[in-house]
Amino acid sequence: MKDIAIIGAGGFGREVKMLIDQINAVVPTYRLIGFFDDKFYDKPINGLPYLGSVSDINNTENELAIALAIADPATKKKVLEKIISKLVSFPNLVHPTVVIGTDSVNLGRGNIICAATILTVNISLHNFIILNLA
Repeated sequence: MKDIAIIGAGGFGREVKMLIDQINAVVPTYRLIGFFDDKFYDKPINGLPYLGSVSDINNTENELAIALAIADPATKKKVLEKIISKLVSFPNLVHPTVVIGTDSVNLGRGNIICAATILTVNISLHNFIILNLA
């Protein structure tokens, strides 16, 4: 299993924790190690530890997958600019119930695709796109 952490410990970050749990329930894929957030948390977040600020990610000594659970594009860009470690990757997180067509559907990296989403045909998602219920 691959280590993964979530950037953003707010409401959407906690939803992403649930998404990772649901992915693991079908195919054990990730070992969720905790949350990074520039806001300090002095107690566990939904049972997981606060790992530090976003810049602390650069101190990792092992490969680490990151789920970027930030919706605001400007904030997302600023956060990504802080991450320089070559050991960090951004996998696509796709809920097990998502339907993805086989005809010209392309995914970039770091996308978060939540339950009940259908991607039909001729779709390209670039990087760090969030598809969630409204």
